[in-house]
Formats: sequence, structure tokens, C-alpha cells
Amino acid sequence: MAVPQVDIQGTLAQHSLALQGGLTAGDQQGIDSAVVLTYRGKNKIHAQGSMGKQSDFTLNIHAPNLRGLWADLSAGLPVT
Repeated sequence: MAVPQVDIQGTLAQHSLALQGGLTAGDQQGIDSAVVLTYRGKNKIHAQGSMGKQSDFTLNIHAPNLRGLWADLSAGLPVT
């Protein structure tokens, strides 16, 4: 399976949402990805690398403001 390029712009809970990147997957090579998800401008999840027999995968989460994602949620994930 290959999704070489994704560029989705939209809204979630009345706030901006963007998904950009690509993904390939197969029985032999596993999964290769480079994906960035942005929510409310400053919240970002960046996933890049491969997962399989030999994995080299990085997941970076920077989510300082998750307010508005769910009712009554006022939380964040600070960068450490």
C-alpha cells in the first residue's frame, strides 16, 4: 500500500486541523512514514521513520494547548 502524498485541511471541534505527509506499507518492508498533524496552530504531532523487522521511528508531540478538543479539557503536553 502506498499513499505517497497527503494534504488534508479542515476543522475539528471548530478549530483548524491539517494532516500532511505520506505513508508506504508492505509485508516485507513494514511501514515507512513521514506525517505531520497540526491542530489549533500550535499543537503538532510529527511521525517519521520505519517500523518493521528493523525499526527506526521517531514520534514528536508538541501540544501546549489541547483546550477545545473535548468539552472541559484544559490540558497540554509541554516539550521536555
